[in-house]
Amino acid sequence: MIVSIVTEIGADVTRYQVGDRVGVGCMVNSCGKCAYYRNGDEQYCLSGLVPTYAGVDRDGTT
Repeated sequence: MIVSIVTEIGADVTRYQVGDRVGVGCMVNSCGKCAYYRNGDEQYCLSGLVPTYAGVDRDGTT
């Protein structure tokens, strides 16, 4: 997991404030539709999850 503290925010940011602790897990995306996803178990996504480290996202970007 990657963890840090927010030091700056842009004008359109509404969810976070300076000083908030934030993090990124070992996966960053999944299908967003299957039963596993809906049950909060997206790591078991039937279409495959997208890992944080050197993962290729569904749009082909890393």
